[in-house]
Amino acid sequence: MRILLAFCVIALFIFSACEEPAPIFPDEVILSCQEDVDSIAPLLIQGIFDERNPDNAFRGNVTILSDGSCGSPITNLSFFSEFRFLLGSLTINSDEIFNLEFLSTIEQFRSGISIIGCSNLRTINLPQCAEIEDFFVVIDNDLLEDIQIGQEQNEELYDELFIDSLVLVDNPILEAWRPSLNRVNFGRAARIVENPFLTDLTALSNLSMPRNTMDLQLYSTTVNESGENMDPDSLLMPASTFIDAIRPDNDYSWLSKAKITPRFDDEGIDIGTIADFSISGAVTIPELCPLASIADTTGLEVVSTSFGTMMIITPEMLVDECPE
Repeated sequence: MRILLAFCVIALFIFSACEEPAPIFPDEVILSCQEDVDSIAPLLIQGIFDERNPDNAFRGNVTILSDGSCGSPITNLSFFSEFRFLLGSLTINSDEIFNLEFLSTIEQFRSGISIIGCSNLRTINLPQCAEIEDFFVVIDNDLLEDIQIGQEQNEELYDELFIDSLVLVDNPILEAWRPSLNRVNFGRAARIVENPFLTDLTALSNLSMPRNTMDLQLYSTTVNESGENMDPDSLLMPASTFIDAIRPDNDYSWLSKAKITPRFDDEGIDIGTIADFSISGAVTIPELCPLASIADTTGLEVVSTSFGTMMIITPEMLVDECPE
């Protein structure tokens, strides 16, 4: 018996000694040179998320950064193509990034993605993407012309493009955010401002509004190409919606089914409210006619400056002046 026990102990020791230890991943990775990429990529690939062993996964944050001191600019980020899920955040702030092809396999960004100051990036194309948790930040990209996300989603797994919080700001020649395979579902907030040529927002034609805040500037912008919201579901509104019409001739039909989001107290009474729902700037009554039936119930407030003076457009004015 003692011999057998000793043998088992020795066998267990040998097995443990031969078993490779789990890799230790960094919490933060900064990639400024190709040498940085080449040295860390083999380790990170060992941390591809596997549902059978979720604890052995790379969860660190990655920053791709141009710092001006690198002798070998980044030219190859193909190791990202091994991933379907990025568990940590991804920040791209580099004039060496000309496209996002290296992210074409990513389905979920589980801790957010920021694309800031990428002076040579012309398009944001994330064909497989279906989920961006925490934040999606796109700021100050001088040559960015269009955005298209989720046009090749796996339809067996996903039925929407979920973006928790969006900040799309100060992209001087951005023209279009084009539709994905499924509708956009915002989580907490969306801010789309200071993009003076962004006139195509057809990606949002059947969107699900965020629950907290929607802040939007319009520049003769089209959302529904047909000029009519064909979605049979009501559009549940956030607590606050602010729309600033910088230029006239905007499409408001996507708001035609706006509705207060139900919220029930402990006694089951619906106490849902809208704190703010306002449209201001270069807006006229004919443009707002699609909203005539919902203006009063949603508390819509409109201040027009179209004719050089400030004019308040009331729900009653829309009902009286818009054809049924």
